[in-house]
Amino acid sequence: MTECFCGCGREVGFRWRPVNTRGRQIQETVAEVRAAPGGGRRPPDREYIQEANRACARLAASIHEQGPADKQLEAETRELLRAHKRRFGKPLLGRWGISRR
Repeated sequence: MTECFCGCGREVGFRWRPVNTRGRQIQETVAEVRAAPGGGRRPPDREYIQEANRACARLAASIHEQGPADKQLEAETRELLRAHKRRFGKPLLGRWGISRR
């Protein structure tokens, strides 16, 4: 089993792995925005970071509670990843940081 992306150490069941993966991907995009020139200080970057952090908190809560799937949260997080891709290029794949082509 994998651990929760939030760092709490909880094991994530098979059913919740896609949600956990989405949270990890969003955290990686936030780290990428902060590592970019300007360090996330520009207003659009700050707004993205705030939205991403809120989404990650909601994703972690849904994993911890293991309640029913939230379609609205799924749509919001998918849009966050799309916004990052539009603004900063192609997202990274996996832990090795291989970019998609």
